[in-house]
Amino acid sequence: MEAMACGLPCIVSNVRGNNDLIDAKGGMLINNTVNDFVESITYLYHCKNEQEEMGNHNKQLIKKYDNVIVFNELDKYYLS
Repeated sequence: MEAMACGLPCIVSNVRGNNDLIDAKGGMLINNTVNDFVESITYLYHCKNEQEEMGNHNKQLIKKYDNVIVFNELDKYYLS
């Protein structure tokens, strides 16, 4: 979430939590192997435009998890 908020593309292992946040527009969900990480990092290293697009997407997507928004949702839930 911190990397997303910083506008970075994300390369993450395909586990619960990661696959809830990262979609194909914001990064890469990969198997937890060294080769998959190396290939993904190498790919993004050479694709500067895609890095920027993924980072911008993440920066917008993560806004819905801002503390103010989450606390307001919790207030609605607890006060109803």
